Amino acid sequence: MIDPATIEKILDAADIVDVIGEFVQLRRRGSNYIGLCPFHNEKTPSFTVSPSKQIFKCFGCGVAGNVVSFIKEHEKLSYQDALKFLAKKYGIPIQEREMTQEEIDAKKITESLTIVNEFAHSYFQDILYNNPEGQSVGLPYLKERNIREDIIKKFQLGYATSSFNGLTSTAKTKGYKEDFLIKLGLASKKNDKVFDKFRERVIFPIHSLSGKVVAFGGRVLKKDEKTAKYLNSPESELYIKGNNLYGLYFAKKSIVSKDKCYLVEGYTDVLGFAQAGIENVVASQGTALTKNQIRLINRFTKNLTVVYDGDAAGIKAAIRGIDLILEQGMNVKVVLLPEGEDPDSVSHKWSSSELIEYLNKNETDFIHFKINLLLQEGGDDPYKRAQMVNNIVDTISLIPDRITRTVYISDAAKQLKIEEDILYRALQQIFYKNRKKTGKFVKQDENKEKVVPSIPVFISDTYALAQEKEMIRLLLKYGDKTFKYTTKNNDGEEISQEFEVGSFIIDSIRSDSLHPEFKNIYYKQIFEDYASGKTDVKYFINHENDEIRKLVADLLTNEIQVSKIFKERGSYTLSEEDRLNDLVVSTLVLYKRKVLEQYREDLIKEIEKTEDNQEELEAHFLKLKNINQALQVLSDKYGWVVF
Repeated sequence: MIDPATIEKILDAADIVDVIGEFVQLRRRGSNYIGLCPFHNEKTPSFTVSPSKQIFKCFGCGVAGNVVSFIKEHEKLSYQDALKFLAKKYGIPIQEREMTQEEIDAKKITESLTIVNEFAHSYFQDILYNNPEGQSVGLPYLKERNIREDIIKKFQLGYATSSFNGLTSTAKTKGYKEDFLIKLGLASKKNDKVFDKFRERVIFPIHSLSGKVVAFGGRVLKKDEKTAKYLNSPESELYIKGNNLYGLYFAKKSIVSKDKCYLVEGYTDVLGFAQAGIENVVASQGTALTKNQIRLINRFTKNLTVVYDGDAAGIKAAIRGIDLILEQGMNVKVVLLPEGEDPDSVSHKWSSSELIEYLNKNETDFIHFKINLLLQEGGDDPYKRAQMVNNIVDTISLIPDRITRTVYISDAAKQLKIEEDILYRALQQIFYKNRKKTGKFVKQDENKEKVVPSIPVFISDTYALAQEKEMIRLLLKYGDKTFKYTTKNNDGEEISQEFEVGSFIIDSIRSDSLHPEFKNIYYKQIFEDYASGKTDVKYFINHENDEIRKLVADLLTNEIQVSKIFKERGSYTLSEEDRLNDLVVSTLVLYKRKVLEQYREDLIKEIEKTEDNQEELEAHFLKLKNINQALQVLSDKYGWVVF
């Protein structure tokens, strides 16, 4: 890890105009620079670079960030590698923070394991092409499977001979330690004898995202019930199965360019698709998807199509694990292949165009797929149908975006032939139970004085996104500034108090027991970071989280653009900073008012739908009364009329 002092040196040295100017032809416009965006096709420049703030923003596609963000996005590097790229450019030696002895020892082991894996990788490849058994058994087998030479070389396939200790003895003669061979699963030891684990198998190297070989998969060639079809490396310091996807190193550029990823099950499925010209494909390596694997895909695209075998096992597999994908906010589709087929087999039976056409015609939105599947299973049994409805609502509840959930509820109601409000109530019950489990229901301290009235405790899952954005902008832009807040005492005398903008916003929001329950997780992260003492805007401009860097650049740039337009039209005479006395309080009040009004609107709809349940009606009306009282306080105190 690069130590903070070195990161600061890199950021201080790296001039954003200088760096971006190597990739984009920039020309000055006023105090900024403009050029054609390198992240999307455009004929009119909408890409702006601000040398004063050291940020960039494209007003065409929306990409934004700092100098590290640009290199990370343009060169498809990790955050640490982007920093190293800039350090090299400016001749800054990378100073890692001083490691403990334990960390030094661990690093040495990791480096040694990497070297041993690289040896094994070269060994297996050499055996495939230059060893008599590799030439007579390994290569013919791959050709029988219709795997082309270019695909064999691209994915760096190899072969392990039938020799008891071919790899082990070669490794020892080269000075590699026996313990490392065993740790990596390349060898085993029994009765003081060390022997190769991979024997008579085609070898599939597994690469990390940066291209390092971290593990191996081996497919047996002979049909033997006693021998496992596939043998995989065990987990080690280099390899955690749930954190890797086979083929991602080779697929990432295609995934980005096509903004889509196909997910298959095994090694040969990836090879088959790649051979058919479908390069944006990865494999889960035959196990259920993990959150970390999904996050890997999510770095490159939001669109994931899962391809499964068309048999019963394939259909069940299509259900498992997809809930995790939905939780990540991804657009997930499912393709079931004809019965008895798998991605590997169809990629060789069909032409490239036939395969692509089948995938495009048969991919189905997962929610619709699941509904159709459960409808078939449920039949006319009322109990099974009720379970099915609950199952569908459970899945929809995992979708983080509220609008997307609403669309799916509407579609599901039509498919299930059930009223929308029934599904909405089931959805609200799930949210209620979840909030209760996580302890989000906390009683307010009603005796505490609040400058801006708080929101009733029962309100949740209600957002005012535009006002969230404005509050975060005020924090970043004016958090350390002060403003005067004027109120009247009981005698009608005006009392002025001076507040710091940042502290005022934080205290006002935290006075509500359920807020900040921001819809935008990055707004929430910025809020929490700022509240914990990270108040320097440079911290956020250079934040390690790429999305936060982009968002902060976007917020600060948007403010510059809007102000310029107002000035040209003569819409105001005071600068924004001079209007903080009104701006801060009005933003907070408008935020709370929007949340209250939105909840009231939803509650009125619920009241209209409630018919015979008197107890439920009374609860709704009590909430409505509390909301109206809160709105009236805002109206009385700040002069807005409540309709």
